[in-house]
Amino acid sequence: MKPTDRYYFTDAVHEVHNVLTGYGWARRGQRRSVVSNSGRQRFNILGAYSPQDAEYLDLETTENINAESVLQLVRKLETLHPEAERIVLIADNARYNHARLVREYLRGSRVEMVYLPAYAPNLNLIERLWKFMKKHIKRNRFYATFEQFVTAIQSFFASLS
Repeated sequence: MKPTDRYYFTDAVHEVHNVLTGYGWARRGQRRSVVSNSGRQRFNILGAYSPQDAEYLDLETTENINAESVLQLVRKLETLHPEAERIVLIADNARYNHARLVREYLRGSRVEMVYLPAYAPNLNLIERLWKFMKKHIKRNRFYATFEQFVTAIQSFFASLS
């Protein structure tokens, strides 16, 4: 890679508005109740993480992640790094990463997509960020409203260092 080239690990996470129970204690013969939500609303994030300088950027939505979402992220990266001769995205094999719309756009672009082997999430560094986020946001925490849930996630990423 040339000094101006950039590379990012990219993936999507789909957070469901519900409590993730991690652990708890109860006396023998007694039942513990856990306050929870319906779990029907999802907050979707398509993120990109660069280990070169720990840069993170994302695309947040309550809509499904699709090929158009991938293109929005690619355009965001192209705008952010006009000096880069090449931007490499290391991604999993999700259907939207392989979509015809994405492949056609990348043909005339300085962005290149490198696909990880199937069933190898441990090779994608952004998966560790998702795990870290879930640990701090969801484990044994109740958010009464979807807005509080989204605000907690956005605050987590705003204070990322």
